[in-house]
Amino acid sequence: MIDTMSVVASRFEVIRNGAVTEHNLAAVGDSYPTVTMAADGEIKTSMYGVFEHNDNVDYLNDEIRPYYIKDGIEYPLGIYMVGTLTTKHTKYGKDEVTIAAYDRALRLKQTKTETRYYIAARTPYMTATTTILRAA
Repeated sequence: MIDTMSVVASRFEVIRNGAVTEHNLAAVGDSYPTVTMAADGEIKTSMYGVFEHNDNVDYLNDEIRPYYIKDGIEYPLGIYMVGTLTTKHTKYGKDEVTIAAYDRALRLKQTKTETRYYIAARTPYMTATTTILRAA
C-alpha cells in the first residue's frame, strides 16, 4: 500500500464590482479561516478569519471568494460580503483585520423598503422580482 499525503492550502480572492482584483487577502500566520454552512439559518453560509490588513481592499464594498485547494485543484467556497470587521495593530507594527463575512443573502436581509413598493399593472411577477433583487 502506498502512503500518500495530500497538500492542502487556501486562498482568498477579492472581488470588486463583480470582477476579480489582483489583491488577495492573506491569512495571518497559523490562523485558519473557516467557512460554515447552516441549512436552517437565514443566511446559509458564513466565513470567519484573521487576515493581514490590505490597503487595496475596500472592506465595506468588496467581496471575498475563498478557495479550498487540495493537491493543486481549487474549489471555490462561495462569495461573501464583510458583515463585521475589527482592526488590530500588532506589537510587530502590522495591522490585522478580523472578518466575519456572510453570503450574498446578507444584502437581501439588509435591504428593506420603508414605503409601499409600486408595481405597474401588467408587469410580470418575475420581471418585478428580478428588478427588486438586482437593486438590492
